[in-house]
Amino acid sequence: MEAVTREISALRTERYNLKPLEKKTEEARRAFDHKAAELEAFKQAVASSTSWRLTAPLRGISRLLKGR
Repeated sequence: MEAVTREISALRTERYNLKPLEKKTEEARRAFDHKAAELEAFKQAVASSTSWRLTAPLRGISRLLKGR
């Protein structure tokens, strides 16, 4: 019974020590998701811009020349 009590105590201590890491991990995930959304919005803005559409033929030619 004493071994079980020690194991429970050790698990509680481990859980207590992991709480700050869980919080940091969640904050990092939210920051990552936010940055990914920002990058996706930027990509969409670039892809829909007039200059991107006008330079599409040049990018195509460039790809063909690089393939040689």
